[in-house]
Amino acid sequence: MTDKDPYTARETARLLAIGARIARREARGRSTAALEAEADRIERHAFQREMQRAEQADREKAQKASRRVTDRRIRAEEKERARQARVREQAAKRFRK
Repeated sequence: MTDKDPYTARETARLLAIGARIARREARGRSTAALEAEADRIERHAFQREMQRAEQADREKAQKASRRVTDRRIRAEEKERARQARVREQAAKRFRK
């Protein structure tokens, strides 16, 4: 297990404990289906949580990109309005002369 695994510390501990119990039961020739199902459930839960986190991160990234585009458009519009105001001001100066 590494820090890149999707499991929390508690899930990791539970998976290790279940693994040990499975090994003991297999050595005794007993069924391990219930323990394996529990391990699978823990894994599915962890991967589902990580998928939700990844989707949320993607949504936040898209929102941030959208804000950047909007901010650029607003700055461009402000720049254009300032340019038009300068042009009007210069035209008014020429007209007054």
